[in-house]
Amino acid sequence: MLNKAGEEAKRLRQNHIGPEHYLLALIAEPSVATEVMRELGVTHERLAARLGELKTVNGRRPRYRASGWTTVNPAAHEVAAWARGVAAGRGRRRPAPEDWLLAVIYQGANLVASVLDGLGVSLPAVTEALRRQGVWTPDFAPESYRPWRGNHRVEVARSEWQAVVDLLGERHPPGSEWRWGFNSRRDRPGRVQFVAEDGIRLDAIVAEARRSREGSI
Repeated sequence: MLNKAGEEAKRLRQNHIGPEHYLLALIAEPSVATEVMRELGVTHERLAARLGELKTVNGRRPRYRASGWTTVNPAAHEVAAWARGVAAGRGRRRPAPEDWLLAVIYQGANLVASVLDGLGVSLPAVTEALRRQGVWTPDFAPESYRPWRGNHRVEVARSEWQAVVDLLGERHPPGSEWRWGFNSRRDRPGRVQFVAEDGIRLDAIVAEARRSREGSI
């Protein structure tokens, strides 16, 4: 699945693997999971087109630099762990396609929810469709889609990345009201870009992290 997701990322001209690439790889081949998504109107072609639209800026795709290696973002790591856990809980040594689909739906972060919402599909609708096919699902609903509120961005040197992550994690841990994230800048080696919602004073946190780091050197 990792290799297939990597191929999907390359087709989208991206050098990282996220939950959305797992979903693309998953519905590229026949399975119960693929049938469920098709029933909801989500095909590989529609999903790929939607993801391509989201990766444009002012109608244009950002500059792409092909790389010999592909990174796996934290959300994708969580999806893979969830898929293995679901499979083990059902007595399977390896995750089945429906295990991967459940993992993407429950641990795929807000991007998957946003993409599916744009295609007119909610995460609970996916779990309901799986149940109709006789697939086991958790007894709690996946997190509802939450539109991103604001879009503040700050770019830092890779050497500063950990200090900023630590402070953001302390002030706004997972599950908090306001969300944040980060990613490497492939077009600017050695740089990491942070993004946060309106409720996070991103500039102030970066400045505080820098002062703390300078004081410890």
